[in-house]
Amino acid sequence: MVKESYHPKAYLSNIKNIKRGLQTRTRILNVLDKEPADAKGISTKASLHYGVVMHHLRLLEAEAII
Repeated sequence: MVKESYHPKAYLSNIKNIKRGLQTRTRILNVLDKEPADAKGISTKASLHYGVVMHHLRLLEAEAII
């Protein structure tokens, strides 16, 4: 069984870190590591819905990760 690797900043302390959320936050953070982008740009580059990106950006912002 191959263990999936996630972005180190994808883990949040105030909520339960489920696989799907970790995967999504990893995709968002990987886009942001390459270049600054707004939510629309992140959603396009990471192939995620805009609302999903906004939700996770709010979670990351609440924990002062971004």
